[in-house]
Order: sequence, then structure tokens, then C-alpha cells
Amino acid sequence: MTVAEIRRALLARGYAIDTAGGLDGAIRAFQRDAGLEPDGDVGPLTRAAFAKPIPAKPSGTVAPIGGIADLVTVARLRRFEPFARADILAAIAASAPAIEAAGITTPKRLTHFLAQVAHESAGLARTEEALSYSAARMVEVWPNRFPTVAAAAPYARNPQALANKVYGGRLGNRLAGDGWRYRGGGGLGTTGRANYAEAGFEADPDALRRPENFLAPALLYWRTRGCNALADRDDVVGITVKINGGKNGLTDRRKRLAAAERVFVA
Repeated sequence: MTVAEIRRALLARGYAIDTAGGLDGAIRAFQRDAGLEPDGDVGPLTRAAFAKPIPAKPSGTVAPIGGIADLVTVARLRRFEPFARADILAAIAASAPAIEAAGITTPKRLTHFLAQVAHESAGLARTEEALSYSAARMVEVWPNRFPTVAAAAPYARNPQALANKVYGGRLGNRLAGDGWRYRGGGGLGTTGRANYAEAGFEADPDALRRPENFLAPALLYWRTRGCNALADRDDVVGITVKINGGKNGLTDRRKRLAAAERVFVA
């Protein structure tokens, strides 16, 4: 295939070629979606995939002409989460190339991703989890660790002690104070020394909780846990389990997904 033929084939299928990733990024996105190795090489398997009929795509599944950057603007993000922090919105808007590089190339994938991030960050308003709980609330959130209010009382309104209690000795935490040091942070609440290390922030955990790094660990986790495929199927439960380990906050996640669809899906 000539370069012109490749460009036409990609555009016909809704892949943006005028984004930061350029033609190579669009080819790799097509290959990923076709179940091929995303190596950017238009070899026999990729040409065969291009030769297949173009299926009709439902709303939200076609990449925008101008790429995700056309959707991820501060104005749209503000419509999605009116009470979000300005520095977080700016950081997300500046991360459009990284969002696309993580395979989030369609409005459907974007809405699922932003809904989960918005839930985990209290409406794009926090860069780290809030750990100032009442004793009664701790019993609700961690019933196995705090079976009674009396058991939870020593940790009430004491975020550092609580983090060390509930996260100590797991998630790769091995030293005293690791629970607090590697508490939930970033767009999807990266928690624990092991997850911070995977994201590249083990040596400087505070950096992960800064606005400019808000999305990087979230995008890594989203991509490596196969969340794009779940988003394509509208499997909000499956995505929630991948991120949360359970179904906590599912109702809120669904509400935020509906809100995101009103803003980002034509």
C-alpha cells in the first residue's frame, strides 16, 4: 500500500492522523484495535485487516478528526466536572498526546476513563486520597480491619496512622511508614510501593501526587490492565473491578460516565 492509500484507509475508519502520534500512531492504534501487534509496520496482516469491509460504528466509537485533543479541552472538562481544580484540568488537557498513546482514541474510551478518574479524585478535585475518617465510617469502609467503632477510634481523623494501618505490609509496602508514604494518589488512586514502582515513582512518591503527574500512572494502569477493551464493551463493572478490586462506588461511577457522555460524545 502507498502512504496515500494507508492514510485514506485510516481516515475511512475514523483514525486521526493529524495528532501528535501522526500517521505512525494511527497505524498502531488500528493494529491494536484489529488484534495485531502494534508495530507500525503495514505488513501482510495489517494489509489484510485494511481489506476487510468497514463495519458501521455506533456513536462514540470513531476517533475524532482532530484527535482526542479536540475533546480534552479545559472548557469541556469544566463542563464535565464544574468544581474541579484548575491545575488538574490544565494537566489533563496538556496530556492529550499521552492519552492517545495509551490507546484512548475514541470518545467511548475517553468517557469511561474520565468517569473512573473523576470518581477516584472526587470530581477531579484531589491528587491524593482523603484519609480523614470518623470511626463509624472506617467500620463501613474496612469492616474486616475495624469490626467495631472502638477498634477504629485510635485512627479516627488521623490520616497517617490510618494509612499505615490499612496499607502496611501489603501492596509491596515493606518498611515502617510505607502505608502513608505510598498512599493513594494520582488519577486512579495508585496505592502501595509496588504500584508506585511500576509507575516510576518509588523513589519520589510525593511527585506522583503533583498535578503535573496526575494522569501518567493512571494511563499506565489503564493500558496495561486492558481497560480499553472493556470500555469498548461498555463494561463499567469490569473496569471498576480492575481499578478498585471490587465494585465500590459503582453507582457514582455510572453517574459520572453518563455525565461524561453528555459532554464528550456527539
